[in-house]
Amino acid sequence: MHAIDLPKEFQIFTKKREEPIQQEEGYVFKNFLKERKATKVKSNSSKTTGILIIGNQVPVGKLIVALCREGPSLLSLNFFRHEKLIPLKRLLLPIAKNAINSRHILRINARKQKLVFYHESSENIEIRNFSSLRLTNLFSLSEICKEVELINLYTELRTSLDLAYIPHLSSLLLLLGPKVVLLADKTVKAPPSVIFDSKDKAKFRKISYDEKKRVLLGVG
Repeated sequence: MHAIDLPKEFQIFTKKREEPIQQEEGYVFKNFLKERKATKVKSNSSKTTGILIIGNQVPVGKLIVALCREGPSLLSLNFFRHEKLIPLKRLLLPIAKNAINSRHILRINARKQKLVFYHESSENIEIRNFSSLRLTNLFSLSEICKEVELINLYTELRTSLDLAYIPHLSSLLLLLGPKVVLLADKTVKAPPSVIFDSKDKAKFRKISYDEKKRVLLGVG
């Protein structure tokens, strides 16, 4: 049995729809306290960058570094020149899962060319070269918890970890519940050092480091 060719007036022709080019939009705030206004800017990129999770402004080079969610198991690091959100570079970061409320950390020290990244689904703390985004060091949170005798709190610490990069020591400071831990950023792994232990039920929630004053603030 052969197929019957219908007259053209009864045939249905489909045409692939062209996807519209999407532009990333944002605002740049300059001298906000005096002028109290913002300039709206658009990216000249035809590629989308996913859903913004967190962004850091880096004075060196006038950059914006954005961590975005691309899909259920994919994040991306995006570098923009902030005047017009001009895209400069992009790195895809596969992860095990990507719930919107997962713990994520992005710390940048441009002077030392360090970018520190952590996502709860991975359990690894990554240190990358800020310019090339090349991975230079990797630390396992579970191994650190074992060495500082906090493995019983590992599940909780995985979702509450906070950290800071200490440039003059070339080290990470990790906030692990009741303890603050110093971890050297070296090729040859050195054991972590506990520099403070509250030794009670009180637990810190956040730390911040002032590089100029060399002062660490812990909030609990």
